[in-house]
Amino acid sequence: MFQEFSPVSLVIRRTPKVGHEAKFEEALKELVALLEVFPGHIGTGVLRPGSGVREYTVLARFISADAAVAWEHSGERQQWLQLMEPLNDRSSELLQHTGLEFWFTPPEDLSVSPPHWKLIVLSIGALYPVSLVVNVALTPVTASLPLWLRVLIMSCVVVPVMLTWVLPFFTRRFARWLLAE
Repeated sequence: MFQEFSPVSLVIRRTPKVGHEAKFEEALKELVALLEVFPGHIGTGVLRPGSGVREYTVLARFISADAAVAWEHSGERQQWLQLMEPLNDRSSELLQHTGLEFWFTPPEDLSVSPPHWKLIVLSIGALYPVSLVVNVALTPVTASLPLWLRVLIMSCVVVPVMLTWVLPFFTRRFARWLLAE
């Protein structure tokens, strides 16, 4: 159904009404469950607010723009939006980013961005095991090639793996640590 692999990220920002945070969290869990079984969906991350901030950010990754559009027009999404409507404090924001754009576009509110040293630690922690596994796997095939070509091949494998699966997973897994003061 979705032939071309050109990942698209939907970034949804929402703020729960005061006193409705528990119901809001339950609705987010339902969203994640709906997305997990939706065709063309490849990952979801929820960044919960840090201290002094109430806005949640949901990142939903799809294999293509077609898959993202299919989700946006789906009955499942419409039902979820109806469930979420009374829980929102203000209008939500939905942004669509293609390819690498999301990872290199800072959010408008930079007051919540993680410290630079945490981004470095997380990136090294994510990149090292992926680089090691790819290097071990490719060395038997690429050992006789010139160094510049081996590095190019390794980069062509590591970068898509990092941006499509590993960084979204690490960002989700370590979101609280990243945003903790």
